[in-house]
Amino acid sequence: MIVDDNSEMRALIRSLLRDLAEEIEDYGDGESALANYDKNRPDWSVVDLEMPLMDGLAVTSWIKSHDPEARVIVMSQSPNPQVRAVALESGATAFVPKENLLQLRNVIMSVGQRIPAQREPHRVSSKDDREQNHTNNNKMQ
Repeated sequence: MIVDDNSEMRALIRSLLRDLAEEIEDYGDGESALANYDKNRPDWSVVDLEMPLMDGLAVTSWIKSHDPEARVIVMSQSPNPQVRAVALESGATAFVPKENLLQLRNVIMSVGQRIPAQREPHRVSSKDDREQNHTNNNKMQ
């Protein structure tokens, strides 16, 4: 799930991550994203820090309070270490400055391989998760 008030930024992030996910939902504000979170249950949420109405910290805190196993990446225009610290304190799995969005792929690929697939199936999953689920399903048959 991508949450950013800038449609061009959402499109850019979608293009960077499209080969890592079956489906990618995107929302222009935090309220819409949270209204659909339980229905979509994404494996990853990529959330902009600075948005009107509900900022990325509030979105991250809500997601983590409703889904403690959720993986959230907070991104911001500011590479300030204090901003990073606050994002991580709010429950973010990682912080990525928007000046280096390629880090999104690295975070998802590296963290996604270390976290066991214990979550229910979701609408957005990495290729590694899909392959693991396929292997597990074949073992069960």
